[in-house]
Amino acid sequence: MPASDVGGALPGLQCREMEPEDLDAVTTIEQAAQVTPWGMTHFRDCLQTEYYRCQVAVLADQPVAFLILSQILDEMHVLNIEHVHFIKN
Repeated sequence: MPASDVGGALPGLQCREMEPEDLDAVTTIEQAAQVTPWGMTHFRDCLQTEYYRCQVAVLADQPVAFLILSQILDEMHVLNIEHVHFIKN
């Protein structure tokens, strides 16, 4: 699925499905933000599970946020969500 432009306040920001190539960046974001972060194995398992929806927001082709959803029938639950904390000058 192609990325969709969601720029708004951050021009060039796009959302797309998470890919295995994103796991290093996603794990880095998670470790920087959480006291008890998920490991790369957990994210990899999510990518391989058909009822999980894994998305990333990318800026200049670099993941800056992610969202993991669990979908069962017509219900969805947020399992994990995080973003890079930008500092404005």
